[in-house]
Amino acid sequence: MALIHAPLRFFLILPLSLLFPYSLFITLGLYYSPSHPEHYGRFAWPGFGVTFGANLIGLFVVLMRCDIVWAVAATWICASIWSARPKPAPVYVTVILFTALHPLALFGTLLYRRLTNREGRIALPIDEEHDTGSSNRRGPREVDAEGLWGSG
Repeated sequence: MALIHAPLRFFLILPLSLLFPYSLFITLGLYYSPSHPEHYGRFAWPGFGVTFGANLIGLFVVLMRCDIVWAVAATWICASIWSARPKPAPVYVTVILFTALHPLALFGTLLYRRLTNREGRIALPIDEEHDTGSSNRRGPREVDAEGLWGSG
């Protein structure tokens, strides 16, 4: 199941953090022509907002679910965003920050869960009537029905 589950979750993260912002910006007309790369900084703050929001959602998922797949996928996508040039400074700083924050959040959550150890076995009190481990007790025996219920 993990061989199917992990790639599907990875491809869920791809549209959320990369394809949705691209489609949104093209629909709203917030893009620059590839023939004029000097205009790439015109829409820096909307790019910052969408990038920051999508990565903040991913960080929240990693913190709440201790999700290894989401942390790896979000880090990979952030690294792919900052490796493509040119980028406006707010977007560049945001993706570099979240490239470091996603793995740190995962390791912090793993460490927190390991140290608090809220899950575990339940320790039941010792039941003296049914304790068959001691050698000084008598084993199974016949029950005297007359003595138990009385006669008549």
